[in-house]
Amino acid sequence: PIIKTSKGTFVPPYKGETLNVFLSSISTDETLNIVNPVLLENNTTRQFFNELGIKEVDESVYIDKRIAKYTDQREIRIDQNVEDIEQFYIYALKVPHDKRNSFIQKLRENLTIQCKQGKNVIFSKLSDVYSDKWVDTFFKGCNDVKLLSVASYASLFDKYGKNKILEFLYEIGLRENPEPRIEQHSGYDAYSIPRTLSDKQRAKIYFPDLRPTYGISITDYIIDGFKNAVSNNLTLEMSKNIWSWLCECPFEFGELICRYLYKNDSRRFRTE
Repeated sequence: PIIKTSKGTFVPPYKGETLNVFLSSISTDETLNIVNPVLLENNTTRQFFNELGIKEVDESVYIDKRIAKYTDQREIRIDQNVEDIEQFYIYALKVPHDKRNSFIQKLRENLTIQCKQGKNVIFSKLSDVYSDKWVDTFFKGCNDVKLLSVASYASLFDKYGKNKILEFLYEIGLRENPEPRIEQHSGYDAYSIPRTLSDKQRAKIYFPDLRPTYGISITDYIIDGFKNAVSNNLTLEMSKNIWSWLCECPFEFGELICRYLYKNDSRRFRTE
C-alpha cells in the first residue's frame, strides 16, 4: 500500500525494513513523512496503520536526523544551529541513561558552533572553541584563538540560563579554560638546538655523547593565549586570574617544561 502524508505526497510505509512514515512527530524536519492527520480521524484506518506497524516517530530518530546535518557537513544557518542546540539540550535532560553516552559522543564528534576568530565569524567544532570565560585575560586581543560568539546564542542564554547552556556545551566539547597542547618540532641537531633556546635554557641543557648529525625532536607544551596574556599590560586582577588558573593546572603544564628527545631513543634531556 501507499499512504498519503501531511504534505499531500504518497509514500510506501517501509523502505526495505525501515519505517518510512510515522503517525505524528514533534519534528519540523520536512524529510520525515507524517501520515495525513485526516486519515487518523477514522478508527478503522488508524487500526490498519497500527497493524502495519506504523507508529509515532521515536524522538531519537528526530535527534539523529538533526545531528546528520553536521555529519554531512551541510551549510548551516545560525538560526538552524541555535534551534538544533536547543533541541539537543532538551533531549539531553531526558535521554535514557543507556543512550546518553552515545548521544553525547555523537555531538562531540559532529556538532559545530558559531565562534569569532579575530574579526571573522565562522563555524567550528566545539573542541576548537573556547567560551568567553577568559576573554578579558588570556584571550584579550588574541586573534588566533576561536571564541564562542555569545551574541549568537543570547536567546538560549536568556531562555534557559547562561550557566546551564554553557554546562551542556562544556559536556559536549566546548573548552572552558585555556588548555595546554603539545607542539612537536623535529629534525634539530646539536648545533641548531642552542640557537632555538634562551640563554637560560641553553646554559642548563647538555648532550652527553651526542653527535651533531643526530636528529632530535623537541616537544613543547604550549598554552593557548598565555603569551598574549602575559605580554599585555597586566592589572592586579588579571594577574590573580592567571595565577588562579595556573594553580589548577597539572604540575608539568604549569612549569611549561620543554623536553628534548633523540629520535628513536629513550634518553631524555630537559630544561628546568
